[in-house]
Amino acid sequence: MIMLKIGGSVITDKSAPKPTLNHENLKRIAKEISDSLPPSLIIVHGAGSFGHPLAKKYRIGTPTTKRELPRKMMGFSIIQRWVKLLNIRVCDA
Repeated sequence: MIMLKIGGSVITDKSAPKPTLNHENLKRIAKEISDSLPPSLIIVHGAGSFGHPLAKKYRIGTPTTKRELPRKMMGFSIIQRWVKLLNIRVCDA
């Protein structure tokens, strides 16, 4: 079994203020994988600009107060939605 992690900063523009896919890199990486396609390959990927700016905005990963909890829960939901979209794009590539 082989696990391949594609870094989020490689398939997105992590410095972008909003989720931005790097179509050229994703297409190239998908082609390289399909050309070599080892058996039992598991592909995982990072979140890049689809997760990190939002995690910072909603202070995910910092201690949570009772007062902050509703906002952070909303942040988790928003981040999950964007990262699911990225996952769909990666799978479609």
